Amino acid sequence: MKTLDRILFKLLLFFVRSPAKEACAEFFGTLFLVVCGDGVMATVTLGRLGPHGVVVSAIGWGLAVAIAVAIAGSVSGGHVNPAVTFALASVKKCPWKYVAHYMAAQYLGGFMAAALVYIVYYGKYKFLLIFVKLHFYSMKRLTARQSRIVPL
Repeated sequence: MKTLDRILFKLLLFFVRSPAKEACAEFFGTLFLVVCGDGVMATVTLGRLGPHGVVVSAIGWGLAVAIAVAIAGSVSGGHVNPAVTFALASVKKCPWKYVAHYMAAQYLGGFMAAALVYIVYYGKYKFLLIFVKLHFYSMKRLTARQSRIVPL
């Protein structure tokens, strides 16, 4: 009987809506969205995929949004974006009392995800920065007439 009570209690806790659960769902949803989305963009940018990069980035971002909303959707509504949270609160689709902890979790998830992507791609990113600096340094010496020809 105690085991059944424990199972029922855990099951009830699963369905109880709490600010901590909702904030965690928004955090992990936003974390997944930014890690996958920015990871795809870093791969496309640093991997030199050529014309296929557009398709890869579109599919990657689309899947990232869909899965992030699926992660947070059943618990908190799946906003996974502070702008969406604010917009839904503005039109009274989300109570204002949830906005603060949703946004805090979303910002924290976004910053954590950006840090993860930066750590993963640090070596290639550092190389890209050196290349960009050298490129712009060489561009400074162009005359006005030469600078019109270079983009062609």
